[in-house]
Amino acid sequence: MPISESITFKKPVIVPDQGGHIDYIDPEAAFFTTGSWEPCHILGMFYDSTMDWYEPSVKSIRKQLRLAYTMWKNEPEKLKAMGQKGFDKVTNGDYSYEKIGMTFVNIIKEVLGE
Repeated sequence: MPISESITFKKPVIVPDQGGHIDYIDPEAAFFTTGSWEPCHILGMFYDSTMDWYEPSVKSIRKQLRLAYTMWKNEPEKLKAMGQKGFDKVTNGDYSYEKIGMTFVNIIKEVLGE
């Protein structure tokens, strides 16, 4: 939720370069970090020892944080444009309220046969 919430506030995001969030993030509206798939270290209700999760590289995170900071300091308008681009993708494309609403309506119609 924090990723999509940040995008709705027109803020660029620093996120891993893999995962479900990639579906709705404009590549030009994010600072992507690299990483690797690693075995889960925390076991519990949702995870077990056979699962992997994506572990971002600390070096990559530092690099992207520095890039974002430098842009904020030297090119604030560019950073603002990144945030707007991310917002536009979410609100005008496949993830607009209308598109999501119609998807739910169609699912309900299909399930109910109407």
